[in-house]
Amino acid sequence: MKIYDVNLNKNEMTRPGEKRKELKKIVVCDTKIKNIDEMLKKIKEIEKQDEEYFSYNYVVSSLGKIYLLVPDNEISYFSKKIKVNLESISIGVLLENKGEKKYNEKWKKSLISLLNMLCQKYNLKSNDIVIEYDMYNTRNFDFLIDNYMIFEDIKKESLKNLWLLKY
Repeated sequence: MKIYDVNLNKNEMTRPGEKRKELKKIVVCDTKIKNIDEMLKKIKEIEKQDEEYFSYNYVVSSLGKIYLLVPDNEISYFSKKIKVNLESISIGVLLENKGEKKYNEKWKKSLISLLNMLCQKYNLKSNDIVIEYDMYNTRNFDFLIDNYMIFEDIKKESLKNLWLLKY
């Protein structure tokens, strides 16, 4: 699994540089952003203002590329709820491909690999992996909610061989 290290500059609005004290969840967030260039452009704009916070620890593109924006031991700003940011690793997913939202095997395989690595690293279980909707019961963007069984399969696959890797 290759992870492209974007590593955002420390900035009060996008990457405060604060270490996470406790990890409870990995939150997978559907975004309305189409690609990594658009994501980085938005983050650069947010760095220049002082009203909005925004970042993810990781981003998985529709092409299956994994990007590290904020180290996973640091806080990212993906939620409007501070407690959620303090206790979670965030993964933004970019599912837009040729004008429509749909998942593909490259995206799925990369997300499974990333979740597997994080679950091993932090000793997390299946119920510790959630989508944004599970955190505050509000609809954001629809793909992960409307295709919840795909997400459940991804969770199962990401933990499937974990016990083999520990021994």
